[in-house]
Amino acid sequence: VMQRLSFISLRQLFVTGFFHGDPHPGNVIILPDNRIALIDFGIFGELAPSEREIWRRHFRAFATGDMREAIFQYGKLIISEPDSDVVAFQREALLMLEQIYLAYRNPESPPEQRHIARSSAAMFDLLRQYRLRVTLNNLLFWRTLVALNASAFRLSPDFDLLGAQREFFER
Repeated sequence: VMQRLSFISLRQLFVTGFFHGDPHPGNVIILPDNRIALIDFGIFGELAPSEREIWRRHFRAFATGDMREAIFQYGKLIISEPDSDVVAFQREALLMLEQIYLAYRNPESPPEQRHIARSSAAMFDLLRQYRLRVTLNNLLFWRTLVALNASAFRLSPDFDLLGAQREFFER
């Protein structure tokens, strides 16, 4: 079920651009033929084709271990101000993503270290520290991934979101 839900969500996010913004278990119905129905679209978002391509490249790079490319792509989504320090952000974000990737790759890592909320929280801390922003829609996109990952861990603590992403991009 989690594999199917993750593929539906990844397809929505990376192919159509329209996504359910709150994919928690209360908004998911498993139908008798094992199809999945999402309900309550009170929170939703839509990524423009250019944003989808950037996110696709970012997550493909992360899923395959290319952290430099992941940070390069993510950098296309940030909004800087005159007092922003983009170079310092990129340097720190690269180190942070490398550590998180290693935790994802280690099957002995506890689920909380493999949860996407960890990387998104660290990324947002860095954005604040270096005075950078993202659009509201991209913030909602992160929230959706966190909710999807949280649902996955509730249903199956061994669920491998990174593996699901790699498989999705291979298809």
